[in-house]
Parts: sequence; C-alpha cells; structure tokens
Amino acid sequence: LLLITRLTPEKNVEFVFRSVSGILKERKNVKFLISGDGYLLPKLQKFCEEEGVSGQVIFSGVISREEIKNYYAAGDIFIHGSKSETQGMILTEAMYMGLPIVAVCATGVISLVQNNKNGFLTCVTGEKEFAYMITKLILDKDLRKKTGEESARIARENFTSLVCTQKMLEVYKKAIENYSK
Repeated sequence: LLLITRLTPEKNVEFVFRSVSGILKERKNVKFLISGDGYLLPKLQKFCEEEGVSGQVIFSGVISREEIKNYYAAGDIFIHGSKSETQGMILTEAMYMGLPIVAVCATGVISLVQNNKNGFLTCVTGEKEFAYMITKLILDKDLRKKTGEESARIARENFTSLVCTQKMLEVYKKAIENYSK
C-alpha cells in the first residue's frame, strides 16, 4: 500500500491509518509505505506501535522528485484519504504509473478517480468501506491489474503535459474570444 502526502489533518491521514491498521493486522504480508512529512508523524508512529503494526509500516520521509517514480513502482495500490484536492498531481502520477486507487469521494478526487474503473471511491467517514475496497484489491490480483491498467490509460489520455497544455490553450482561446465580443 502506498500513500504519498503531507502528514497533516487536511489530508485526512488519521482516517487512512485507522482504516489500514486492521488490514495490516490480518495480513502480515502487506506493507504500508508512507512518503511525506508533517507534524502528525509522531502521532502516527505511536498509533502504529499501539496497534502492533510498526513492522509493516515504512515512513520514508519526504522524497525527491527524481526518486518518486521508484516509490510508485514499489506500490501495488495507491491510497488517498484527502477530503479535497486542488490539482491532484499525486493521483495522476499514481494513475500514470498504473496503480489502482482507493480514495475518499471528495472535491478534485472525483474528477480523477472513476469509481469501479481505475479504483474505488468511498465515503469520507467510511473507514470500514475504505478498508474493504483496499482488501478487495489486495485479494483479487486480476481486479488490481485491470484497475491499474485503466488508471494508466485514463492518465495517458487525459493528463499528460501535452493534453493538459492543449486543454489550457482552448480555455485561453475561448476567454480571448469572449473578451473580444
């Protein structure tokens, strides 16, 4: 399991940790890799110790842009608990790398993750539902492969720099046309 985020309340990381802890307890072969930093780090480390899952959780700290692709490559499932995203670059990067995504249904996220296609969207307060969807992907290799492939396809068709540049140029073109009227 892979999470790349700031370890702060607005990223809803405590929700993610509560959701994942049961999975880690039941499935000793599952690892949880967290890349990022923030003032919740000590609290999250303590939570993992209290839950008895510290051996399965890896806090990598902040990673460089040059290294990030290696972290995506190490992941099998990208998880995301943030209640809102402005740009969602982390999600599009995970998609581009072919990772299925489990995320909460939130502003910005719903424009990237297509429920039951390239991942699963859950209720913002649904820890059991979030854990269930992650477990579903862990247990079903074919589903994990299919949703990961769909993530990569969606990212390549919609979120490459060329596609985004073309979309932005269209917005500017329409704005200029409307201004001229």
